[in-house]
Amino acid sequence: MASTPSLTLLLALLLPLIPLAVAAPEKHLVTHLPGFDSALPSKHYAGYITVDESNGRRLFYYLVLSERDPAIDPVVLWLSGGPGCSSFDGFVYENGPFNFERGSTPGGLPKLQLNPYSWSKVT
Repeated sequence: MASTPSLTLLLALLLPLIPLAVAAPEKHLVTHLPGFDSALPSKHYAGYITVDESNGRRLFYYLVLSERDPAIDPVVLWLSGGPGCSSFDGFVYENGPFNFERGSTPGGLPKLQLNPYSWSKVT
C-alpha cells in the first residue's frame, strides 16, 4: 500500500491534469498523424503543461477522448514507466487507438491501423 507522502505526490502530479480532461486547449488539438490517412476516431490533444513555472518544468501529455461519449465516459490516466519504458510505449504498443501495421516500414514511416481493443473505445 502506498504511503501518505507517495499519495500526496501522486495527487500533486495529477491535479493539474484535471482541466485537460474537461477542456483541452484547441491549440493542442491533433488533427492528423503521419502514417494514418483517415480521420482520427476521436479528438486527440497533445502538448505540455507547466508544473513548476519558477523552474520552467513541464510535462508532456497526450489526451485521447472517448470514441463513444467523452462527456460521460470515464477518463483513464495511464502511468507506467521506469528505466527503459515510457508510459508512451504502452500507449503506442498496447492500449492506444492505433497499432503499427506489420511490415509497413521499409525505408519510411510506419503505417498506423486502428486498434480494435483500444481503451478509447470506452474511456
